[in-house]
Amino acid sequence: MAYEFNRQLKDKGLIEGTLVLRYDNCFDDRHDTKFQPRWEGPFFIKTKFKNGSYQLMDLSGKVHKTKVNVWRLRKYWQRIEDIDDQQE
Repeated sequence: MAYEFNRQLKDKGLIEGTLVLRYDNCFDDRHDTKFQPRWEGPFFIKTKFKNGSYQLMDLSGKVHKTKVNVWRLRKYWQRIEDIDDQQE
C-alpha cells in the first residue's frame, strides 16, 4: 500500500533553496478550527531525499530535524508588496 502511494507522488520541481509552505494536518479532524491557517511557513528546502521527502530550514537558518513528504509542501510565491517593502 505504501509503495502504491509513493508511486503516485509527483515531482513538483522543488530544489534546494526553494521557498515552500508546509501543510499542517493537525486541524483535519477538528471542526472548531475552521478559520485557522492550514499552511505554515515559508521555509527553505535544505535537503531533498530520493524517497520524496525533504528537510526544511526556516528563515532564521534553523534546520528542522524531521523530514516532510512532498505531498505536504507547496511552493511559496512572495507578494510584490512584500518585495517593495524590503527594498525601501
